[in-house]
Amino acid sequence: MKSIVKLLIAGLVATGCRIATGKIQNVNGVKWSYSALSNHYAAVTSVDLGKKTAAAIPYKLGGRRVNRIDDWAFAECSNLVEVTIPWRVSDIGGFAFVGCSGLTHFSIPGQVRRIADATFLGCTNLATVSIHSAVTNIGACAFADCTGLENVTVPNSVTDLGGYAFAYCSGLEWVDISTNLTNIREGTFEGCRSMEDVTILDCVTNIGDRAFYGCSSITNVTIPGNVTNLGAWAFLSCSSLKWVDISTNITYIREKTFEGCLSLEELRLPGCVTNIGDRAFYGCSSITNMTIPDYVADIGKEAFEECISLGDVTIPDCVTDIKDNTFYECLSLTNVTIGAKVTNIGKKAFAKCISLGDVTIPDCVTNIGEEAFYDCISLTNVTIGANVSGLGKEAFVGCTNLTAFIVSPDNNTFFEESGMLLTNCLSDTDSIAIVVVPGGLTDVTIPDGVNQIGYDAFAGCYNLTHVAIPASVTEIALNTFADCPLESLTIDPANPRYFVENDCLCDRETGERYLIREN
Repeated sequence: MKSIVKLLIAGLVATGCRIATGKIQNVNGVKWSYSALSNHYAAVTSVDLGKKTAAAIPYKLGGRRVNRIDDWAFAECSNLVEVTIPWRVSDIGGFAFVGCSGLTHFSIPGQVRRIADATFLGCTNLATVSIHSAVTNIGACAFADCTGLENVTVPNSVTDLGGYAFAYCSGLEWVDISTNLTNIREGTFEGCRSMEDVTILDCVTNIGDRAFYGCSSITNVTIPGNVTNLGAWAFLSCSSLKWVDISTNITYIREKTFEGCLSLEELRLPGCVTNIGDRAFYGCSSITNMTIPDYVADIGKEAFEECISLGDVTIPDCVTDIKDNTFYECLSLTNVTIGAKVTNIGKKAFAKCISLGDVTIPDCVTNIGEEAFYDCISLTNVTIGANVSGLGKEAFVGCTNLTAFIVSPDNNTFFEESGMLLTNCLSDTDSIAIVVVPGGLTDVTIPDGVNQIGYDAFAGCYNLTHVAIPASVTEIALNTFADCPLESLTIDPANPRYFVENDCLCDRETGERYLIREN
């Protein structure tokens, strides 16, 4: 987003902007403001072009040779189309040509060693720029928002390219990058939506945050072996990117690195990767297969959310936590293998995975979060391991084809009867409560011996038409059957508290009546 660039610019303005001062000299109808740098040299501080569109900086001003263009000297000269600069100029200040929207081409003089911060920011008609081989440094935002720039050669003399240097150069199609550049800084090519091919040279060791964010025409990228850091948001919203070959030395896929890469089909993660950040592959809707390397120990929130074509997934044995929304709405996910050290399945971790079949929760898992498998409509059986002791609200709501829970006999918290998930109540270990009734059932007979029906026990039982309640049930939570299209409810006449009358569930203790179904 351009707001990031604007914030950076605001910081540069706050530290670099000043009001031009000095003497004025009129040369060929152009008013030049200048300041003396010494007895021999002068700097252009500002210019008044009048109605002129071309400017030739005088060789001398006030009898002194011009060798510097000061900060902001030509700022907002929107009618400036062409400028001629004396060969002796060796220093061009920051923001020198900012907002010169009519400027069409520029040649950096041979004496200049550094292109300062935001020198050509917002020169929207700048089509060509010639950077001399004497230049070693290009500053932050130097050519940002030069939307008319189509190609640039960064000479091999350049060893430092500032952050956002070419950000939002929306017409930029290709860049020939210096072979001595080791660091592609933050936002360097952000928003360069016409750039199709990117060659990252072997000399590069770092790709900064947001480096290629929004480069929506890039189709493939090879990240060479010397790259050890790949920044957050580096390829965010590169919607045409089809494949990426990642350096074998990268261990961390950071936050949002490939988010919104809608066309990404093939991605080879090196075996050395240990961390996958939040939303790293969010919305990568074309990925069909993803092998998560064995040494990955941490997978961030929403890491694969809305990867709607992703098929099978194996969670490595080093992972201990499947975080919130990790695989949310992975519509094609059919099978998941949960690693041997996972202890927690987070909120909505697999929610809306509508193709997910049978699931086995291994013995290592102790907690299943809220809505963890919400709306997994193809889920038919769930196997609960020996150590699961926590179950969040609505963990299996909307699983309309789920017909049975299978619980390990070694589980001390939950057990199964007639396919339903039950537990011993914490307040009374001799009291048994229904925790979850599978949403695929149409007719349920609650086992004799059950004492409580929990608030969410029948949540999402959209197929249920009949329930039979035994005499042992003495507590039914409010609105228990709110989701159920019940046609009938039967209660054992021996039940001391509840009975059915005129399509209402009636409570003898409180006198309350709950409508079972609409007439």
